[in-house]
Amino acid sequence: MSRRMCWVVACAALAGCVGGAEEAPVGEARAALGPPSCEDAARYELRDVGGAQFNNITLDPSILPLADVGKVLANDQVHMLRAAAENGLHVLNKHVPAFFIFDDQGNVSQIRAGGFYQCATLLDCQGYISEVVANYRLDGVLFVDRPEFNHSFQGHAYEVLGGAQFRPLTDDYAIKITRWQITTTQTHALRANLTARWNSRMRETACRRGTLAQALLLWSDAEQVVAEVVIGVKRNEPPPYFEATLAGLASEPVLDPDMDALPLVRIPPDVTDTYFVLTYWPGAFEPSLWLNSPSTTPDGPLPEPFCGDGSCNTTAANVENVATCPADCLATCGNGSCDPGESAVTCAVDCLPQ
Repeated sequence: MSRRMCWVVACAALAGCVGGAEEAPVGEARAALGPPSCEDAARYELRDVGGAQFNNITLDPSILPLADVGKVLANDQVHMLRAAAENGLHVLNKHVPAFFIFDDQGNVSQIRAGGFYQCATLLDCQGYISEVVANYRLDGVLFVDRPEFNHSFQGHAYEVLGGAQFRPLTDDYAIKITRWQITTTQTHALRANLTARWNSRMRETACRRGTLAQALLLWSDAEQVVAEVVIGVKRNEPPPYFEATLAGLASEPVLDPDMDALPLVRIPPDVTDTYFVLTYWPGAFEPSLWLNSPSTTPDGPLPEPFCGDGSCNTTAANVENVATCPADCLATCGNGSCDPGESAVTCAVDCLPQ
């Protein structure tokens, strides 16, 4: 069976891809954005970002319904960042991209998602994988063991050789990730070469494109991989705007065309190298979104799950069931049968495989 693909995430998929839109065209008109002043591109360097990380997962929408994807991922984002802070990890940003794959009937058959993180150091990003991801639970189920992920989680931590931000990140943007496998044992010389290329040409090239908010050059000793990440701004062109945003970034060449002449072999993407990031909750840290939460101060800890957030949660500080929280927990939850209306999200105790 052939598969149709659409670059979009959660809410936007319902508006822009109903009926199984074909893959967005590549090479459409560029955004009418003038580049920032790039004579001294070094002033845009991200001095406080020393690590970066990718998490890759494949979601099964027959287990986690499409309508719940945005809510669940946003819930994870808030609580996993809180857990990172509690573990003393300095995670500066978290982006949640996604790519939807449609079948011939126009139904979403698979969702490729995950996260792109920026950390203060490589150790912070490595700790996020080993401490937060490995131990985070929702309704008593470990993140990596959720049935909708089908054991697909992969985490990759990188050191930042160079990174720059040319424009503020607002809402709804795209991320493109290009990776190369290192093929030489002379890694010290290659690393020095890449750092010099970033400082002498790649950063300025990214700046002058005028459509990028950020660009980063990454290095992984553990995986022997080099990665280039570019984040494209939202392009306010004729609807659907996400097609212009994604197609524009997908058509951009790598920042240094000579990269393929180095002792590097480009790693082909499994499905795509360009993802859309919809800002699920633009103010995820805004207390007004969590009116029932005990944590309602801007500088305080991130909120705990609460009765009324749409998920039947059990945490160390909060136990929800049909008696304590009927708003989130169905009356049949806990009877040993996954009844109509229940799912792995709303009633994990009944609906998760034993």
